[in-house]
Amino acid sequence: MIRPLETLKSWFTTGSYPTQEQFWDWMDSFFHKSDGVDINNINGLNQYINDRNQSLTETMQDEEAAREQADADLLAQIQYNSARIAELQGTGGALPHNDFGQLGSPLTNADKQTLTVYAISYIWPGYTDLVYNAADPAASTFKDANGGDHTAAEIFNSTWVRNDFDNHRLVLANTQDTEPAVFDWADVGADVVDIATQLLAGIVLGTEDQEANKGYVNVLANGQMKVIGWDALINSLSAMTTRYAFESASQNVATLAGIPVANGGNVNATLAAASTLSVTGVIPTGAEMCIRAYNGSAAAITVTLPATGDVYVNDYGNVSVSIPAGKAVEINLWCYTAGKYSIRVGEPN
Repeated sequence: MIRPLETLKSWFTTGSYPTQEQFWDWMDSFFHKSDGVDINNINGLNQYINDRNQSLTETMQDEEAAREQADADLLAQIQYNSARIAELQGTGGALPHNDFGQLGSPLTNADKQTLTVYAISYIWPGYTDLVYNAADPAASTFKDANGGDHTAAEIFNSTWVRNDFDNHRLVLANTQDTEPAVFDWADVGADVVDIATQLLAGIVLGTEDQEANKGYVNVLANGQMKVIGWDALINSLSAMTTRYAFESASQNVATLAGIPVANGGNVNATLAAASTLSVTGVIPTGAEMCIRAYNGSAAAITVTLPATGDVYVNDYGNVSVSIPAGKAVEINLWCYTAGKYSIRVGEPN
């Protein structure tokens, strides 16, 4: 029979004569090594195992959620990259023409860096953290607008751009399709075409003298083409390209003060406090900056609008807009002429 410890001690005091039954009870009160120990007889062990199982389950769930998020992020990055590459392929590899000024012959490393930055800024608008590697240009690194990491070697080898300064075609050498990959630019000379089916960054260039202030294309008897009003066409295309690049690029901000125009015209603002709307830079003429201002705080906040004056015109005379907690409002800045903006404000939703 199992006895309390104090009872057992009382049987074995100095001068006592324990009986056979007391000896047996003493032995019955303890575990023998050959008997083993039942798990249920270990205080707190079951609770410890349950706690460990619960912790392990939560850890596995957290790891699974992290893997799913990582997979989703990777898929989004792949889709983003595929869209940018598809867009480049859709233009036949031609970048919008630009005036790069007098370039070296052969092109210097500085020239190549300028062209690399220009290509990256078109293919991945809103890029940041460019680290140009002059020794190995293909290894130049940068981040896209979503924070994804890239190397310059990702740009297709069909990329080319015309230098308006001297009408030379600047071609990007083979990149990922070449082993080893290189990222180099070459001046292949004057970019003159003599058939109507060949395009120069979207504009047909003929061999006849160019006339100003007209604006149409004339097919000559020999099958060549003559561009009339070249300057007007170039200026129109340049303005359209600038406007498209601005309105198609997105940025996220936490305040409406000093929104950087250079980062794009689609602005997602998550606000935690009152803010005064202003921009840093100049919005392209004819372009519109679309701002979605979301109130992420627990109370209503006020957005102060620029005062109507020489620069800003507010058709409705609003000086501010109140955004309830958890709601958003759309604000549009339209550049109707150089350096002047019209403001429109939607209802909170």
